Amino acid sequence: MSVRRDGNLKRFYLSLGTEDRSLGTGKRTFAQDLISDVEDAAHGAIPHTDVVARIHKIPDLRVRERGEKILAKVLHAGLGISTVSGSVEDTINKWVARQSRVVRKTTAQSYENTVKRFLAFLGERSKRPLHRITREDIEGFQETEAKITAASTAFLKIKTLRIFFKDAMIRGLITANPTLGVKKTTEDSKRAGRRPFNVEQLKAIEKQCKDAGEWRGIFLFGLYTGQRLADIANLRWHNLNMEGPEAKWTVSFTTRKTDRQMDIPIASPLRDYILEELESSDDEDAFLFPKSALKTAKGKSGTLSNEFRKILKSAGIVKTIVDKNPKNPKGRAAKREESVYSFHSIRHSAVSLMKNAGISPEIVRDIIGHDSPAVSSIYTHISHEAKSTALSAMPALGEPPKPAKKPTGGKKPHASKTHNKKGRK
Repeated sequence: MSVRRDGNLKRFYLSLGTEDRSLGTGKRTFAQDLISDVEDAAHGAIPHTDVVARIHKIPDLRVRERGEKILAKVLHAGLGISTVSGSVEDTINKWVARQSRVVRKTTAQSYENTVKRFLAFLGERSKRPLHRITREDIEGFQETEAKITAASTAFLKIKTLRIFFKDAMIRGLITANPTLGVKKTTEDSKRAGRRPFNVEQLKAIEKQCKDAGEWRGIFLFGLYTGQRLADIANLRWHNLNMEGPEAKWTVSFTTRKTDRQMDIPIASPLRDYILEELESSDDEDAFLFPKSALKTAKGKSGTLSNEFRKILKSAGIVKTIVDKNPKNPKGRAAKREESVYSFHSIRHSAVSLMKNAGISPEIVRDIIGHDSPAVSSIYTHISHEAKSTALSAMPALGEPPKPAKKPTGGKKPHASKTHNKKGRK
């Protein structure tokens, strides 16, 4: 391997056996240093990734491309190492396919949606080698997404890309992660956080839910367990453990977001609803709220959120429902009008009501499912009795349910009906 200069073109060439490769530069020192690095890498004297990183920093695109080709040829011939990264589109789609086999279905769908939008943003640039993606590309994508969705949602997409590029680095496809250093836009700091409902608002919501199908049950489960909408919508009958004394009954399941096992006592108002109003099924794997569960199974959790927002409007808690941003009319993908109220506000309400009743923060955290490093470090165990006492401090809304009609065909639950813990999720 040697370097020679063409006197007429004033360009240096690398002699590789029977062929010459132009280095695209007329600077002798630069050409010799480049070839020296390639030779050292070919002999294992320095990591080939160091050379790849140096070549990627060459400002002249033509010189950089030729340096990459030469390094790839030498390393492949001498060490059998491939340094050529595939296109952005090919590499990231393969990553999504791998992730779909190891992450939850909802997470895989989130990754897939992010990748589709990222590739659409790149356009023809998605055909380029992966290492050509720069921090400017990432920030441009974030800025574009922030125009049609919340800034925190846009940043969540950046975090997904960060996972991808980290994986690419581990696999030796790139030497730097272009997402590092990209931060949330300042818009997030201006957004109002979710606000809890007060008792009067909760009563108004319950009143509107009475004629809204499954929403009365979903609302009561949300208030008296403090859990997220998707988790409640996917509860099954085997998640209700109704053996023994009523004081021992629990809702037991694993959260979708944090994969945490929850065992929450069934509060009195919720127990009354289950016994008197909730239609049962002989199939313990049946959903408590089948229509809502079907919507989440189709990846339409947002549909449930929009339905609840309409209930809030009917209750007079929010005034408008905005499907389009006037300044950015992108249809259903447009950024919605900001609101401090959503179904998640019920979770905040449960926390506030228990804390205002003087319930220990550790017990509240255990019921809601918030992790606390301080609590975890001492392995605090919250008893069923303590959690039951905490939930009994929650207010009962409205009037007691009307007496149920006599059940026919085993369609109504009753106190003697038990639901064991087998097959819980």
